Amino acid sequence: MPMMLATKDLRPGLVLGEDIRNTTGNTLLARGVVLNERYIRRLEKSGVQFVKIALTPDEEKPGSPSHLNDTRARQIQHEITHIHQIFAEKKTLDRKLLKELTENLTSLIKDILAGDDQILREIRYLSSHDQYTYEHSWMVMVTAVLLAAKASEQELIPEMSYQDQVNLALGTSLHDLGKVNIPDTILNKPGRLEEQEMDIMKEHPQHGFDLIRNNPNIHPMAKAIVLHHHQRWDGSGYGPKSGDLMAGKEIPPLVRIASLADVYDALVTDRPYRAGFLPQKALDIIDSESGGYFDPTLVPLFTAIAPPYPAGSLLFTTEGLIGATLQAYHKPPVNIYVIASLSQETKDSVGAIRKAGKDDILTGGTSLNGLAEHIGKLPGLPPALQDDRCTLTTLDSWRGPIHSALGFLTKRCS
Repeated sequence: MPMMLATKDLRPGLVLGEDIRNTTGNTLLARGVVLNERYIRRLEKSGVQFVKIALTPDEEKPGSPSHLNDTRARQIQHEITHIHQIFAEKKTLDRKLLKELTENLTSLIKDILAGDDQILREIRYLSSHDQYTYEHSWMVMVTAVLLAAKASEQELIPEMSYQDQVNLALGTSLHDLGKVNIPDTILNKPGRLEEQEMDIMKEHPQHGFDLIRNNPNIHPMAKAIVLHHHQRWDGSGYGPKSGDLMAGKEIPPLVRIASLADVYDALVTDRPYRAGFLPQKALDIIDSESGGYFDPTLVPLFTAIAPPYPAGSLLFTTEGLIGATLQAYHKPPVNIYVIASLSQETKDSVGAIRKAGKDDILTGGTSLNGLAEHIGKLPGLPPALQDDRCTLTTLDSWRGPIHSALGFLTKRCS
């Protein structure tokens, strides 16, 4: 399983774990390419925010194609971004672009459902906070479609019609559209929002609804998702400027699904004010609010579409090992490919696969920077890092990124 790295953290010698394509599907760099300074600058100039880097030699070879149509997926991501940018500049919706987005979403839904055992089984790392709204909207759409399919399959919601699928996909793609009216200083603030700032943030569902309210090409249910996606099962939350909130089954099923998908993706994504949680932790948080914030019949379905330890999960163990899972796991023990050791006693494990049980895992993250933040919040470090046995050993090509992210530890182990 290749591991995500931000383009800004790339170093010469790393090997691409997948083809890098632009929004039209053309290949910029092929899987297996050994990065050098020129290639890294090319990626930066092309606006590529993050890439998958091979961990093992097998990942440098061509692999099996994804169920998801990669070119179409990138095109939809580009269209979502373009729609938000147009609204930010002109406060109006391009009819042709909306038509293209709807048509592409219709086709992509089939791809999503055909590959439902794969899409959320890999870690995704968002490196650019400025791109969060666009990428988040895309992932909420994918997650909501999968969750709705499971709910319909188990008859927890009415069987989804073609129009239901389009409404859910379009509504979730546009659910944060109103953030174009929220100041960037609030959207990208690196700390907790003040009460007044939070009040402004809470206006975005109404802003989004107002932007599409009179558009005849958007179904009322898709508009309802935009307006109500922050309403909670227990009647709390926010959305309409009127303050009229719904509760329980008063909230339409597609809105409940969108709300759950929105929170899940927000939890697992790196944000300016905190690192993303591993799905295992995010699922625990969501489960704790089952019957409170969230529909208790929908919450248990999440583990069917989002394994607690997706491929690419970064884990820190009691032995001072830093490793990535090469496949998805629903519970420990998990096998990790060790990319670094912070202990003299386990330095020979670097480059090998080791098993980690529940009691061995101290914390985890979805990126090296996120892992560093979560390690920093631990009440204490393993004994192996508290005396002269502490020494840093890494895969040669990963030394730069690991030093960059984990400097507060590597200073003790250099």
